[in-house]
Amino acid sequence: RRALPFLLQALAVFEQKGITGVQLVSTLNNLGQAHRFAGDGKEAVRYYERAIETAKRDLGPDHAMVSAVELNLGDLALSRKKYAEAEQHLRQALRIDERRLGRDHPDVARDTARLAIVHLRQKQYGIASGEFGEALAILDRSNSTLTAEHADWFELRARLLRGAENYAEAAQLEAKAMRIRVKLLLR
Repeated sequence: RRALPFLLQALAVFEQKGITGVQLVSTLNNLGQAHRFAGDGKEAVRYYERAIETAKRDLGPDHAMVSAVELNLGDLALSRKKYAEAEQHLRQALRIDERRLGRDHPDVARDTARLAIVHLRQKQYGIASGEFGEALAILDRSNSTLTAEHADWFELRARLLRGAENYAEAAQLEAKAMRIRVKLLLR
């Protein structure tokens, strides 16, 4: 909440001076985030949508900022249990990131895992398991540095596999998640 007056002031300055581009889009996105975390989803959506419109116009439809704001809109919709809306925004971010970065990039894995979470929340376990599997395969192909979030993905997929009585593969994924967490602790 404390950031809101400063962000609004920055927005007013940008608008007064005609500043566009990344600075304006970042400020609009940050205003969306500030409203989201203050519990005002309606205002958050208003700023996010304005950020997307501005980013597409000033930076191009496949710019990283368009993807970032789509992800934020998707996360907000997911937190509000608006699953169809969440999926729409997350799929748009995924499409942008695939075009920008290629299929085997860690950001594409992140987007795919977020879609898996949407399906997991809707109890669409088969779809979620497949998407987590794809996200993990992308991480493997990209030789990405693994994080605690990635360990979470391994554990979520393992739980889904256990539910499908695929205990051997689930155990392998749980062990990998544990190795990641131990490695992170020992850093």
